[in-house]
Amino acid sequence: MKKIQMKNSFLLLLTAAIWGVAFVAQSVGMEYVEPFTFNAVRSIIGGLVLIPCIWFLDRKKPRQEKTSQMRKQEWKMLLAGGVCCGVCLFAASNFQQFGIRYTTVGKAGFITACYIVIVPVIGIFLKKACGRLLWVSVAMAVVGLYFLCMTETLTIGKGDFLVFICALLFSLHILVIDYFSPRTDGVKMSCIQFFVCGILSGVAMLFTEEPHLTDIFAAWIPILYAGVMSCGVAYTLQIVGQKGMNPTVASLILSLESCISPGFARLIPDKIFINPKLPPLKYLRWASLLKDQSPQEAAQILKELKMDNDTMDKVKLLVKMCPLPIGLTPAQIRRAMSQMPDELFDSLLLLKRSLTACQETAAESENIQTADTIPDKTLSPLQELDQIQRTVREIRLRGDCTNLKMLAVTGTDLITHGMKPGKQLGETLK
Repeated sequence: MKKIQMKNSFLLLLTAAIWGVAFVAQSVGMEYVEPFTFNAVRSIIGGLVLIPCIWFLDRKKPRQEKTSQMRKQEWKMLLAGGVCCGVCLFAASNFQQFGIRYTTVGKAGFITACYIVIVPVIGIFLKKACGRLLWVSVAMAVVGLYFLCMTETLTIGKGDFLVFICALLFSLHILVIDYFSPRTDGVKMSCIQFFVCGILSGVAMLFTEEPHLTDIFAAWIPILYAGVMSCGVAYTLQIVGQKGMNPTVASLILSLESCISPGFARLIPDKIFINPKLPPLKYLRWASLLKDQSPQEAAQILKELKMDNDTMDKVKLLVKMCPLPIGLTPAQIRRAMSQMPDELFDSLLLLKRSLTACQETAAESENIQTADTIPDKTLSPLQELDQIQRTVREIRLRGDCTNLKMLAVTGTDLITHGMKPGKQLGETLK
């Protein structure tokens, strides 16, 4: 019995390690595709990966004589387990994927691991009580995870709330697996859950997103890792490893993913999961391709390709601003920042940096000294961009005004200065 538990504990530990790296892959994948698209594709890949595994394992198993009634009962249990796990996985993974867009990898890892508290609490109502030592272990794990994962202040934002809902749903997923895994084939149940999750994510994708094959192929590295390793391998190991394990102990071992995620976020550069030939954001890729066109021509091309209005507007502005010099003085930089939202200005700097780096690489390959091509300048183009970015950080830290919106008086400003909320406040703001 102890040997089996040791083997299962090792399988769960391996699962946690794979999931820890997956946090980085998921975060990078979100730069290319929307959440439902990412989860739909990776889940289908996970299910397809398991089909040859099931065929191989079935051939290795000794044949058992079973009545048709027994087979029917097994299939019912297998289908029920796969569908229940698939629905839980669909809800949990998509809440997590949406949450990762608005929070850091470390915070996502810590909040997701809160299921180590939620699982034993739910277990009390399901008559799966834990001993005092286990509760002490859970408390120590939560404190340890906080200090390991949280490198910034614990503020609850939109992304953190979504990831917390994901933690609740993953707790339910663990308990569903605890119920079904001793009663059915773990690998087959895992395969069904991926197809259920993939189909549900695919339906949501078609109604709420605009998937493009070019974006999916651009994100093939993080999607392939998430599909093959995180889904096909790790979730199957979880189902197999949870057989005969106390769900609270299993959740403690699986929570080690949160110890691994911030470590890999620092050790593994995002470049490993990024296609080096393409900028990470869709509108940045189109802006880099259409940089030699006029803004109107760029917008027309994207319109003919049936791109969404948001992408067209961003590309049009980037194409317009990219060839224009920004300047190095704070006043010039503030003027440039006032032309677009902060996020888009950061994208403009990234686009300029990419294009400049390509030009310098081309110059080096032709044995042209960059310094000779700009004899009147003391700074290279990349050094100028570094200086601009430092000035931008200083402007934002000081809270300098960069657009008219920042000058607008809001209801919060008036309340801060003593005006009471109500009709008078609304009349004043008109």
